[in-house]
Amino acid sequence: MISSTPPARGPGFQPVTNVPSSLSEQVDDLLLTVTVKPNLPGTNVVLVKAVSTQRPAPAEVASVVLTIEGVNGQTLSTPLDPVGSEGFQAGVNVLDRGGPWDLSVDVERPGLPGTTASFGWTVKDGTAARPELISNSPLGAPLTTGAAAVGLIVLGTVVVMWLRRRAPEPSRTRGTHGTSTASVPEASLSPGGSP
Repeated sequence: MISSTPPARGPGFQPVTNVPSSLSEQVDDLLLTVTVKPNLPGTNVVLVKAVSTQRPAPAEVASVVLTIEGVNGQTLSTPLDPVGSEGFQAGVNVLDRGGPWDLSVDVERPGLPGTTASFGWTVKDGTAARPELISNSPLGAPLTTGAAAVGLIVLGTVVVMWLRRRAPEPSRTRGTHGTSTASVPEASLSPGGSP
């Protein structure tokens, strides 16, 4: 007989969706890459790399502004600080829930018109996948009792062995023919042979 069970349902059993850690878009001669870490609801660090694909580059990037817009209409625009070569970053806390967000990156270069790129970003929902469970039965009490019993047995064995080792040996001495002889103190013997 073959039987089966239906698959588990609920948020703890949903498959983990793969959310990309970065997105890139080419606008004019600029390749713009956006990375959000840790990409969970709450405070995140947004890193934007603006790399010119032309050599030599027509102009250096002067400033980058990030605009974040949520589905409920809340909007945040913040300038990004330069980091390393061709990188700009800022900490943001407006990404306060998992789901879709619209990110817009505005790049200004001297002598050139502004460049804007839009990204459809998804913030992970932040719920951890349910850990694998081997048994629903608690094992703490039986394991504690068993460990205590084993500990007491070991302790009892050690005490018995210690007591046996410390027990005094009988003070009798054996004669040459296997008979016991009592020892007589020398002071009680007189020189004439009688006591």
